[in-house]
Amino acid sequence: MTEAESPKGKDAQDTRVFDAAVDRFALHSGDALDQLTLRLSALSETARRARGKAIAVAIVGWGVLLFITLLSGTAAGFRGAFLADANAWARYLVASPLLLLMDRRVDVQLRRYLAHFAEAPLIAPHHMTQAADAVVRAIDRARSRHALLACAGLAFVLVLCGHLFRDVQLPDWRYAGTPENTRVTVAGLWAGLVTAPIFWFLLLRALWRYFCWAQLLRGIARLDLRLVATHPDRSGGLGFLGQHPNVFSAMMFALSISVAGSVAQGLSSGRISPDAYGWMLSIWVATTAALFLVSLTAFRAPLLDLKRRTRMAAAANATRRFRAQERETFGRNFAAPQDAEAEGDAADAAKIDEAAKKMRTIPFSRAAILPLLGAALLPLLAAGATQLPLGDIVSAAKKLLVL
Repeated sequence: MTEAESPKGKDAQDTRVFDAAVDRFALHSGDALDQLTLRLSALSETARRARGKAIAVAIVGWGVLLFITLLSGTAAGFRGAFLADANAWARYLVASPLLLLMDRRVDVQLRRYLAHFAEAPLIAPHHMTQAADAVVRAIDRARSRHALLACAGLAFVLVLCGHLFRDVQLPDWRYAGTPENTRVTVAGLWAGLVTAPIFWFLLLRALWRYFCWAQLLRGIARLDLRLVATHPDRSGGLGFLGQHPNVFSAMMFALSISVAGSVAQGLSSGRISPDAYGWMLSIWVATTAALFLVSLTAFRAPLLDLKRRTRMAAAANATRRFRAQERETFGRNFAAPQDAEAEGDAADAAKIDEAAKKMRTIPFSRAAILPLLGAALLPLLAAGATQLPLGDIVSAAKKLLVL
């Protein structure tokens, strides 16, 4: 038998296959749109970078709208002016570029989490090939043309729904005419056909990529994992994953900014009351936490099984150990004395049982997710601060973060 055919040689080869898949792991680049961008920017090195793409999106979106509204006289000077539109600032100038800037950073950090599975090592060697297949499937899923087209189609549907259910208070930079007979301006057409679809497309694409990552974690959770109840991270060795939601802080910040613009306008017009605003903050924090906890619940089953098996083994150990002590002291067992049991001292498993008892079945900690919740809350708190007392805003933020 050659070295490659031996069990150790095969395990090493399978590990190299997984390492190769991790090395090329990238959910946030390489799709059809990214390839198109590379072709269009063949003469410009700057345009290939995330910063160049973000600047281009800001110019095509917000910059063109500013130019059109300046020409038409709807850029400033009244309540419905373009520069007074918090939604336009939040979504088109901040959120859209931010969603492009986060791409490279997210891929680099997620790649480190995947590498941790091999380096720890947490994945059983005989399942390394399956782990590599799961990584490849996640890459293909994230780069799917069908998913890209679905995001684009849904983006236009959301823009159309916003137009159909609009609440227009003239004068407004997007509309002209009378309340009974309004028409869309040139700036409104550009926003509806270009700027707003770009924002929604980038946001939906980011959410789809997060879904692909969550599915990858679920695939890994179904493999044989080398977990141990006494691991110091109190999560069987998976505690490092508790930090991973913070990788998506930029995405959550962009999403929160898009909501904050509408909240600021609602508070200003009186459509959102202070009490409703407080409920919105609570719901938003709960939704954010739930969104990123879902991916970690994939490991609940193996961790729960590990906890149950370890505590059961510790209980059996305690039974053997203390029955042996009883026989040594009194010469017999008082309960079931007729049962023959093997002699010999069993190691004390009390510490192992205590560690298993305290082990988390979801690799999550509140402290680890605070930066993510901060990114989700900050834009909404800023929106509230435009209309509500600052003391009330700070108090509400403290209560939510404590919860």
